[in-house]
Amino acid sequence: MNNLKLSILSEERKKIIPHFVAWKDKFYLAGGTALALQIGHRESVDFDFFSRHSFDTEVMIKQLSTLFGEKLFTVTQVEKNTLSIVLHQEIKISFMTYEYNS
Repeated sequence: MNNLKLSILSEERKKIIPHFVAWKDKFYLAGGTALALQIGHRESVDFDFFSRHSFDTEVMIKQLSTLFGEKLFTVTQVEKNTLSIVLHQEIKISFMTYEYNS
């Protein structure tokens, strides 16, 4: 984690990273932001978290409300094993299940 290219994130995005530790055993960061943090090739605007296991979106919404305050984010998508929010009217965060065989 020491070699991450945090310069690809805005200050607002850097501030919320520690909050995601709560889900480190259930979700992993993937997509463009995950790659950009490793190679620093572009700025990043969203966080896409994936899990190999099903999750309860209502429980996640409650956890996010506790973590960030329910008035600080807007839920933009809720489906089975999929939850997307916008935090502080600018930071897109998605949680999804991607079941794959390793």
